[in-house]
Amino acid sequence: MINFQKLPQELEDLEVQAINNYNMEDKVITDDPVLNYFMTKYPNEDYMLRGGAVVDIVSGNTPKDYDFTILSPNIIKDLDFEYSSNTADTFSLNIKDSKYIIQLLKTDPNEFTYTISKCYIRMKKSRGESYLVSNIFNNNSFKTKKLIPTSYSENMAFKALQRFPHWKNKGYYLPEETYLSLLNAAFPDNRDIIVMSS
Repeated sequence: MINFQKLPQELEDLEVQAINNYNMEDKVITDDPVLNYFMTKYPNEDYMLRGGAVVDIVSGNTPKDYDFTILSPNIIKDLDFEYSSNTADTFSLNIKDSKYIIQLLKTDPNEFTYTISKCYIRMKKSRGESYLVSNIFNNNSFKTKKLIPTSYSENMAFKALQRFPHWKNKGYYLPEETYLSLLNAAFPDNRDIIVMSS
């Protein structure tokens, strides 16, 4: 049985929160069709949803796709395989005549470009019970809508700039200082031009 009430102390210490009582625009986020399906059909299976889908769900929206970094084999075998790429294996799930896109990411979460990308909703188990938990409520980007890069290495800064439009469409922004820092890191040979044009 899935318990959505008080979290055990060992889970509270992880700075995660039970999400059943979190409401946005009068929508309980566990009403999300895919999460609800997983909770009902796979109450004892492990899965972790990441990034944009988490933001969409806690904002009361249905994601266009669901990116997982953990998805148990028992769930995968019940999904319809669509295709594989260098970044993810893509599946589909049909629920009540609606098709949902499920992706099992191959990207290491340590390579995610913004802190908001690392937010998750996960099924956790403790003392024989299951809890749906999330760390998004403690994320500064979620609270302020300011994007915070995870790294200013040349490669990661370039990827962060590439991913910026995705997050901008969700209402997030880069402070000017952060944007210039990413440009300087991503294009070090053009640093003088970037600084002068700012």
